Amino acid sequence: FSNTLVSYATYLVKTIYPTGLAIHYPHPGASLTPVQVAGAACLLLLITAWSIRKARAAPHQLVGWCWFLGTLTPVIGLNHVAGADHFTYLPLIGIFMMIVWQIAKWAESRAFWKKRLRLAAAVWVMFLMSVSRVQAGYWRNSDTVFQRALEAVPNNWKAHHQIGILLLDRREMDRAEFHLREALRLKPDFGYTHYNLGILLMQKSQFKRAIQHFEKAAQLNPRFYDAHCNMGDALLLLGHVDEATRQYFRALQINPAYGPAHHHLALCLANRGNFQQAEKHLQIALQ
Repeated sequence: FSNTLVSYATYLVKTIYPTGLAIHYPHPGASLTPVQVAGAACLLLLITAWSIRKARAAPHQLVGWCWFLGTLTPVIGLNHVAGADHFTYLPLIGIFMMIVWQIAKWAESRAFWKKRLRLAAAVWVMFLMSVSRVQAGYWRNSDTVFQRALEAVPNNWKAHHQIGILLLDRREMDRAEFHLREALRLKPDFGYTHYNLGILLMQKSQFKRAIQHFEKAAQLNPRFYDAHCNMGDALLLLGHVDEATRQYFRALQINPAYGPAHHHLALCLANRGNFQQAEKHLQIALQ
C-alpha cells in the first residue's frame, strides 16, 4: 500500500518535472521511509479534498482526479516494479483535464490574458517537443533504453537483467555475467536471472555452476520446465545420464509438448539401449 501512495505522488511530480525517466522502476520493497509515505499520502489527500470541495463550481476537477486515480490503480505495483512511465498514458488525461479546463475557466473573464495564454501554451508545447526529442533518443533500441534505465535508476535490477540478456545474445560473456550477477545481487529471488546465468555458464563450459543456478530457478518457479531441461543438459554433459533423464522427465511432466526435452530424453534412452522408447520421444520431438 505504501508503494501505491508513493507511486501516485511520483507520477504527479514527473508529469510536472519529467526528469530521471526510465522504462520501469524497481519495486522499492521495504526501503520507503515513513517521510516519503506520509508526504505522498498528504499530497493525495489534499488534492482529493480540494477536488471534492470544488466539485460544484468546477466538476472537471473531481472528474479528472477520479479518472487519474481509477485508471492508474490496476497497474500500480505490478510485476515486481514500482511503476513504468507508459502506465500513465491514459491516466494523465485526467490530470490534463484538471489543468486545461481550470486555466480556460480562469481566462474566461480575463480578456487581457487570453492571447498571452495562447502564446505561453505554444512556447510550452515547443519546449515539450524538444524534451520529447531527447527522450525519444533513449528509445532508439534495447541497448539505449536499458542503459538509460541504469543511469536514471542505478540499482535497477531489471535493467541489469535485460542488459545481461542482450550481451549474452551477442556472446559478450564477461560483460553479460557482470550484469546478471548485479541483477542477482539486487534481486536474488528472481528465477529468470538464475536461469539466464545458468545458460551463460553452460556456454562457458562451467556445468557444475550452471546446475546450481538451474536448480535455484526451478526452486523459485516449480513449473519452470526450461530450467529442468537445461539442468538435464548440463548433467548429461557431465556424464550423469540417470540424473539427466530424471530432469527431462520432470520437464515433460510440466510441459508434455516440450520438444527439446523429448529430443534430449531420447538421447539418454538410446544411450541406455532403450531404442523403442527413444524412437517414440524423437517422433514427438519432430512433431
